[in-house]
Amino acid sequence: MCIQYHKQIVLTKIPVRAIKSTSSSYLDSPFSICGAQNVFLETMKRGEDDDHTSSISTLEAGPVTVILRLYEVFGGHSRALLKIAPYLPVAKVFVTNLLEDEEEELDITQSADGGIVDDVESSRCSVTLNFRGFEVKTLKVVIGPPSSPPPSFGMQQK
Repeated sequence: MCIQYHKQIVLTKIPVRAIKSTSSSYLDSPFSICGAQNVFLETMKRGEDDDHTSSISTLEAGPVTVILRLYEVFGGHSRALLKIAPYLPVAKVFVTNLLEDEEEELDITQSADGGIVDDVESSRCSVTLNFRGFEVKTLKVVIGPPSSPPPSFGMQQK
């Protein structure tokens, strides 16, 4: 049996000294699940509606989204915390259906510093997720600066 992929796999050799000098946070996943051992992060991919010629570092071609698929594995209810690495700017997070149509916007909890706590790098922002038994959740994470508050109308402050 032969499996063909649409994209070519590229392997890169990284010298050991480069890995030791690089912050380990950039080598780890930008997303982690805390507070629920029965919730797994199963898929991480770019959004279907993205302009796939743009990279996350250049947001000129429009929004860049990351799709996360999580599921509860043991059949119980749980509350999980999705932590997002401090080097990844997040504008919004949506719950979507499997076709990536937005259904609900989730509240993002922002931390002040995203520093180091107990020798572990803490997240800059996080999202609380509630799961039912065997539930599959698809999240759309919009990468970019946080949304600015709407302009105030009426009296202007001087």
